[in-house]
Formats: sequence, structure tokens, C-alpha cells
Amino acid sequence: MKHGQGTGNHRTKRTTPILFASLFVLTLSLLSSSAETNDPRLFQGEFKLRKDLAGAHPRLFFTEGDMAKAAAEYAKDPKPFASVVPTVNSKEMTQIFPPMTQGETGVGTSESMAKVILAHALTKNPKYLERMREWIPMLTNYEPLVFAKTDSKGNVRMSGNNVELCTGGVLLNLAVAYDAIKGRSEPKFEEALRHALTVQARMAYRNMTAFKQYAFDQNHYTIPMAGLSIAAMALLDEEPEAKSWAVFASNFVRRGLSVLSPDAWFFEGPSYWNFTMHYLVTAAAALKQTTGEDLFAQPPLNAVPTYLAHMVLPNPEFVFDFCDWGPRVQKDGVSAQKGWDAPWHTLKTHLEMLTPSEIQWFHPTPLMENFLNRVGPTVPNSNKGNLLYMRQLIRFPTTSQPMKNGPTNPPYHYFPDMDVLHWRSSWEQPDATALAFKAGPPAGHRVTTLLPLYPNWKPGLGHAHPDAGTFTLFAKGVFLANGDNGYGRKDSFNCNTILVDGQGQGTGGTFFGCFAQRPYSDFDKIHMENVWLDSSVAAGTAVFDSTYDPTLQIKTMRRDLILIEGRYLVVRDRVASGLPHQYRWLLHGDQKAINPEPNRFLMENGQARLAVQNLRPVGSFKIEPTILDTELYDAARTRPRQHGFHIALESPAGKKEFQFLTAMLIQSATEPAGAFSAKLESDGRITLSDGTTHCTVWLEGHSGLKGSFAYLIGDQNGTKQSQGLSGQSIDTEAFTLHLKPLGQVVMQPKN
Repeated sequence: MKHGQGTGNHRTKRTTPILFASLFVLTLSLLSSSAETNDPRLFQGEFKLRKDLAGAHPRLFFTEGDMAKAAAEYAKDPKPFASVVPTVNSKEMTQIFPPMTQGETGVGTSESMAKVILAHALTKNPKYLERMREWIPMLTNYEPLVFAKTDSKGNVRMSGNNVELCTGGVLLNLAVAYDAIKGRSEPKFEEALRHALTVQARMAYRNMTAFKQYAFDQNHYTIPMAGLSIAAMALLDEEPEAKSWAVFASNFVRRGLSVLSPDAWFFEGPSYWNFTMHYLVTAAAALKQTTGEDLFAQPPLNAVPTYLAHMVLPNPEFVFDFCDWGPRVQKDGVSAQKGWDAPWHTLKTHLEMLTPSEIQWFHPTPLMENFLNRVGPTVPNSNKGNLLYMRQLIRFPTTSQPMKNGPTNPPYHYFPDMDVLHWRSSWEQPDATALAFKAGPPAGHRVTTLLPLYPNWKPGLGHAHPDAGTFTLFAKGVFLANGDNGYGRKDSFNCNTILVDGQGQGTGGTFFGCFAQRPYSDFDKIHMENVWLDSSVAAGTAVFDSTYDPTLQIKTMRRDLILIEGRYLVVRDRVASGLPHQYRWLLHGDQKAINPEPNRFLMENGQARLAVQNLRPVGSFKIEPTILDTELYDAARTRPRQHGFHIALESPAGKKEFQFLTAMLIQSATEPAGAFSAKLESDGRITLSDGTTHCTVWLEGHSGLKGSFAYLIGDQNGTKQSQGLSGQSIDTEAFTLHLKPLGQVVMQPKN
């Protein structure tokens, strides 16, 4: 399986590692023999099984009673198990498996073996036992995967080719299999299986403890340690070393969760959440089952329902596609994953449902239940996995029960650690408008406070993008403004943000290291101000001057954004520098925009249209295809691919200060485009109309406004429909309001 499954037009299989770029692994080769010894806290603590599980199997995810219940359910009605119980003619029962040492194909071997073993435990059908006997030589002679190597200078590094990811998959699958089959098959087979699991666990522990530094937040480290923790829990009471493995690996899993944003907004985006969190959540599930320790009630896992609910779009087959998302061209320079042959954003994103189901099982919330009801039915042919049917027959909902708007789960949320705001007009309507606006450091603000606590932690930010200030807009079932453009070289050019002399944020144009050249504290200064969320309005000010190269001397980079009633959008960018520059404003979309008249652009996509009016003079503009360099391995090679189109507004050259100001309207494609009008009034107000209603917007700096935002919507007769203020007061001929103390308010007439 190739990376990108779970994004694009296919799904992520939970237990098969995705092969990441070998170059990225090299960027994570952090470890030097001259560094101090490993953090002793990782080796400290006790690991005690629940008394009733000591010496018992199964115990990782289900008990003997659960097994009996599942077997009875299967005997009564095998249909719900059809996707996970191999048939006589299935590949699991007929194909010759490659050795588990052969990368991702070897992980597929361990997964298929686990599937057959669990089927035998469930059904007692002798055909599965016969198949298992064939694998005894493979298991008895198993040579473990090795993911640490020592270079010529004595430094311990990752071996490359993603062996550490494969290690995590093999450990997870073999641990699940051994736990399920222990005491249920022939001793010779169980001994062979235990041997393979033990030697791989021992090698994983030896490899990881040889390192002196870790990217605790990064899947290349957390996945093998999640697998090791589960393997250790399966082998406790049998292998003397297993207790040490369990202590170290479970401490690593805790550390890996603790350094993620407490908001649960995942810094690598939903595609990598789909992959990485499966392992961490599965390890947390085994820990809860075997010891009673509950990581699901703590950040970030207790915040996952909010993250998932807001990340998945009104059409639940799509997500806000932040960071590395979608297909990726492979290292051979020739092949590409499926998806490049389709227009951008026709590829659907199907989050595997096992991970959120596990979270809901151990820490149920109404929001996650609603999420599963909304999204679960859209996942086609879901392989519910080797664990799901054994987990007391957790079932996905089969009918959609949409979330309702309400005070306990409003359709908007601000994630303060990552500084991202999400807003949608409704949970219930598939054609609702949805907005995401981002202005935080690459892995959240909390990283700055944690770094001194973990001296051997070097954050792995390879999949984060230089995207401060970007926004994504989705309406009427389609993307209208693309905030990111997928899996390629990291560059702000691919986001709806600002370039300075063609240069973006961080170290643009890099494979996986755009944040590696400067201290994290520089990026921690990126933040969101003036956040205002209500059922009628979403607004905020992105402050991101610190993300640009210091030699550019950017003093101010502020983006004010306000979306009103899910229809009217105003974006203002204020830039100031100590040096003269040319600034470029970018807006990306799936389809090519047109320029029907001066300063007017129309971006139509399917049933929706975004009408854009530029309100301040610019030096020039362009409408061009968005070309993403998908080469991720060889700096001397380039592999351009098109990902939609963009509008670029450029300031005149040689400007120290400049402002961009645009007004936009979300329309149906059947509406007359000319009904939209927008104007910058002489006193600094922005007035907009869709031909039926009129909207006036005041931004910070207007003489009548003490605050950040204010707006007024009325009909053609002048009747006020909605008005709001974020600040202290608005005092104009059209709108007067004073708040004591300053605050935020939206007022609408009673029906």
C-alpha cells in the first residue's frame, strides 16, 4: 500500500505502514554518540497488569468472556464478520506470503496471518489451523527488522526505507495474533509465533534505546513504540524482558501523546492523523484494558471528537486537507500513487473509522457519536480491521443521524494552541458553507514550553506546511478556496497567503525540513488575534511576520478575515518591512478563474461560485495553473504536477508597506454573477451586496470603530437583519453600539 491511502480515492488500512520518504527518515536521524544518555524518565515506573488478567489470554483488547460472546454472535450470524473472516479462496488462505522482513509487503504478511489466526480463535474451523501450520518455519526462523544503524562516525541513525514503521506494524499484528491464539492451537505453532514476536520486540527495544534524541511527536518514532508497548503487554508473564519493554514503550507512548497539541488539532493534517493516531490510540486501548490507566480522558485524546467533527467537511467524504495530503510521486522518479489522473479535489478522503470508534468505546461523547453517525456510513467497503469485531462487536452506524446545531456543539470552534478557527453554517446541511483559517506555529504553542522539559526531543515537523494566514473555503459541496495543495515540496506558494519577493515562509521549496533552519521560538510568535465566532460570523486576525526569513525584515504581516452569514467574506492584508519588496497575494481554486472586468474575478466550481472584488490598486495580476513540484527525494530533479489554479495579485515593486483588500461573495452557480457588488467607501468602510441584501463591514482602524470588526446587514428597504461588533464601540451614521466592558455581540431581530 502506498502513502495517500486514506486520502484520495482510497482508504488507509490500519495496520500496514505507509512508506515515507527515505530522505525524511534521514532528516530524523537526530542521534549522536556524543549526546548524553537517554532520558532516564523513559525507563522509570512500574507496569502492572490488572490482577484478573495476570497469566490470562486474551487480554489486550478483549477478554475470554468477550471472545465467547463474539464466537456466539458469529455462530448465530456470520454476515457481520464477512469483511474480516477470510474465505477459503481468499489471499490469506491461498497466497505464498513474502517474508516479514520485506518492508511493507512483509507487514501485509503479518496482517494476513493475524487475520487467519483470529478467524481460527473465533470459529475453530480446522481449515485455519491447517493454514497456520504452514507458517511455522517462517516464524521459527524469523530474523527481526533492524531500524538503527551506526555510521562511520559512531552516530546511531535510522536505517532508512521506513523499517521502523514496518516494525510497528509487525509488532502490532503479531501481538494481536498471539494474544488471541494463546492456549487455542497447537503448542508448536504458539511457540513459533511467540519466538517471532519476542525477537522482534527485543530488537525494537534495543534499537530505540540506542538513540539519544527523539522526535516524540513524529510517527517514525511513535509507531514502533506503540507496537512495542502492545507486544510487551502480550508477553508479560512469559518473557522476563517484557516488563522493561512495557515500561519504556508505554512511557514513550505517553510522551508522544503529551507533546501533541492539547487541542487535538493534528499538526500533520488529517491524512497523517488517519495513519499515526491509529497506533497511538490502539496502544492507549491496550493500556486501558490491561492496566486500567485511562489516556482517553486526557488531552489530546479527549479533544479528538471536536477535532474530527470540525475537520470533516459538510460533505463527509472530504476534509480540510491541511499539510501532506493526497497522492505522492514515488522515489523511483516514475511512478505515482493513484489520484494524479483526476482533477484536484475530486479525490475523496475516507478516514478509517476504527480509531474514532476506539476513542468512543473508551471515552464516549455525544459529539463523537454524532461524528460516527455522520461520517461512518460514507466509508465504502471499510475493512473494519482485525481488532474491531473482537472488541465486543463494536458496530458502525448504518444510517445517518446528522448532528444538530445547538449550544453544546455549535458548528464552530477555535483551537487556541494551534491557532486555527473552524466555522460552518450548519452541521445538518450537506451544502453548508465551511471555513478554516489558520495562523499558528507548525506544531502549536505548547511545544515551546515543553521543549525545555525534554532535552532529547527534537520536533519532527516534516509534514507541516508553511501555511500561516491561509484559509480554506468550502460551500455547496465543493472547494471554493483551496488552503493547501497537497503532498509535494513545502512552499507557501501553494497556500492562500502572502509571498515576499516570491519567497514564502520558513525555508520554502524544501522536501520535509522547511522549519528546520530556525529556532522553534521564532515560529511560536505566529498567532491569531481578535477571534470572533458566532452562528452568523467568523473572524480573526492572523499575525505571521515572524515566519519569514529575518533578512527580509518583515515588521508587520497581518491578515484580517471576516465571514458573515456564510456568504460575505472580506480579507485585508497589511504588510510593512524595513526593506522595499514586491508582495504577492494568492487565492487558489480547483477551476480556472475568469476576469470579466477590471478587479473582478469569478471562481466557479460545480454548483458554486466565488465572486472576488479587489478593492485597492495593485501593480498587476495573474490567473495561472498551480504547479506543485512533487519531487521529494532528489534536489537535482523536478517533477511538476498541476493542482488547480490560482489568482495572484502583486504589489508594485519596491514597496516597504502595502495593503491588499478583497471582498468576496459565495454564490450559487445559477445566480447572476453581476448581482455582486463591493466598494471601498471613502471613510474606509467596505460595502457589499448580493443584489438582495446589503452588507457593510468596518475593520480595525476605521475612525468610528473602537475594536477589530463590525458589520451590518440589511435588505433593500433598509431594514436591519443582523449586526455585530467585536470590540468596544461602533459609532457611525449607520450603526451605533457601545459595549461595557468591550466584547463581542451579534444582534438579530426577533422573528
